[in-house]
Amino acid sequence: MKAYWLLLPAMLLIAVPARALETYCQSSGTRVHDGGHYEARWLVVHPKARRVQSKTTPSCSIAYSSVGAMYRPIEIITAPKNGRARVTTTYRITYEPSKMGPDALTIRIYWIGQRGDYRTATVRYNIEVIDRPL
Repeated sequence: MKAYWLLLPAMLLIAVPARALETYCQSSGTRVHDGGHYEARWLVVHPKARRVQSKTTPSCSIAYSSVGAMYRPIEIITAPKNGRARVTTTYRITYEPSKMGPDALTIRIYWIGQRGDYRTATVRYNIEVIDRPL
């Protein structure tokens, strides 16, 4: 029985292709506080540079569910010029690149603090669309 548990991880490594483990989106984490203005870096692999075309979505998303309950959806202040951004849920922003190179997106988030007070912060994402997996 012990031999079975030793063989299982090896079989999983053989069965899962290495390219399925590639990363196509990466963002520097941002801690937000009430009234703050923050900058973050967001690396996105262009959909044409992705090796697994059929199993990936052409967009990347960031969720703000950890800040707490939101009293308004995320607001896009400055839309990107080389892609498309949209608010997909109250807590999630999605970016879909259309061409390579730098891009920018500015959003405002609204959440309720621990004492029930309304809070807001602005985050500017400096987006870099690249042509290779991360």
